[in-house]
Amino acid sequence: MRDIDLKLTRYTLAVPWLVTGVLSLGIFPQRESLTMLAQVGLHGTSALTALYGFAWFDILLGLLTLKYPSTMLWRIQAALVVVYSVIITLFLPLYWLHPFGPILKNLPILLLLWLLHTRRGSIINTYLLLKLIHILSSVALVGVGFGSAFYLYFINRTRNVAAIAEVSRLVIRADYWFTAPTVVIQPVSGFALVSMAGYPLTEIWLLATYILYILAGVCWLTVVWLQIKMAKIAKVSAENHVDLPQHYWRYAASWERLGMLAFPAMLMVYGLMVFKPTA
Repeated sequence: MRDIDLKLTRYTLAVPWLVTGVLSLGIFPQRESLTMLAQVGLHGTSALTALYGFAWFDILLGLLTLKYPSTMLWRIQAALVVVYSVIITLFLPLYWLHPFGPILKNLPILLLLWLLHTRRGSIINTYLLLKLIHILSSVALVGVGFGSAFYLYFINRTRNVAAIAEVSRLVIRADYWFTAPTVVIQPVSGFALVSMAGYPLTEIWLLATYILYILAGVCWLTVVWLQIKMAKIAKVSAENHVDLPQHYWRYAASWERLGMLAFPAMLMVYGLMVFKPTA
């Protein structure tokens, strides 16, 4: 990476830190900020301390990025971005699906930090990092999805309403915490890897992958909708100490059929990624 490129990258990276910090000091409505902090368990003095403390810390990171760049600074920023992302994933998971992509923007920021950290921007190191992210997110996507489906499927067989209500609640939480972020990370990191490796986007194995991933995604979105419905029904039934109504079991049957489509589709995607058939 040329010196001018490094400088432009630093200036670009400094902007979100500085702007975010300044906005958090009062330009953005304080009430809205405190409402979001309340959702992560911070109230009153602790919320105000976190709001203004991190605002000034963001400004400091922006100024240091402009004037005193260093490897340690990039590591601190990357760690902070990851911590922010994890907290939001745990307590405000719907922000991953926000149309403006407030959390998705952390992905290019982490990439910029990685390029600055490696100085010369080794394409090999960047490719391997993206590949690691892609593999880990695919494991989380299918692993958490299969594990959640396994427990909900078998707890339904017990007809224990209280247990079904609790497992349904946790399955939805797992989807928000783990599945939703990885559903987004997979195509973003995948397209980056394909581009860096020099594969045409119209390769047969890639076209098949797009179709299968979209199929699995449509199934997953429908499954999430069904799970929310099922969890609400189970919660009400458990509170009233009554059996689950018939429409719960109709939802459960549809949920199972969609899973039988989605999981094989993802396994085929794995096969395409490994073997990359050309005909």
